Amino acid sequence: MTGYTLSGTAAEDVTISGMEVGYNTTVGPAALGIGYGTQSLAQTDGSSDGASMTDIEVNLSYSF
Repeated sequence: MTGYTLSGTAAEDVTISGMEVGYNTTVGPAALGIGYGTQSLAQTDGSSDGASMTDIEVNLSYSF
């Protein structure tokens, strides 16, 4: 998921927002990757059926 926003005006308005941040680095034979992501959904037809999702990732690898 890459930062995006989508809005519509059909029978039921929907707003979707997303964000993802990540960082990767390598030091010698070790590699470290860290990521964070979130997503939300909100209907604007007078109700709040909103949904939310968060994803956190940490990856450490070592090769010789």
